[in-house]
Amino acid sequence: MSSPNPKNSGQPGKNPQGAASRPADPKAPAPPKGPPEPPAHVIPLYRRIDWISFTLTTLAVLLGYWWTLAPDLTLEDCGELAVASMYAGVPHPPGYPVWTIYSWLFTLLPIENIAYRVALSSAVAGALSCGLVALMVSRGSTRPARVSTKRRACQAASQ
Repeated sequence: MSSPNPKNSGQPGKNPQGAASRPADPKAPAPPKGPPEPPAHVIPLYRRIDWISFTLTTLAVLLGYWWTLAPDLTLEDCGELAVASMYAGVPHPPGYPVWTIYSWLFTLLPIENIAYRVALSSAVAGALSCGLVALMVSRGSTRPARVSTKRRACQAASQ
């Protein structure tokens, strides 16, 4: 007669469940009841200056893109992509599906012509991406000593 559990074979009297069935240690502390208490003050991930840098960068880049925006069709695939955006279709392989749906939303705006609306969608996307880079750079430039000082102040206030 062989045991189905190879770890338990040859060891009679040993519990196959291991430590799960052992009695609890009477000296061990009782597990906490309920969820743990939240900290008194949570330091925000992004500071006000981070959001200011995001906003100013996004607006400055959007203004520059909008000022130099092509008023009509340009060369290459512009006409094909504008028509595909108007009908939410597939321009050509690989098709740019996310960009097509994103630019289709801008074709619903009642301004200028379709090519201008599609160019405006690309300007907004470019400005937002520059703003996100500014947000990450601003957040990454935080000095560790300043963060730890704030953390110590928050811990002292909570005690």
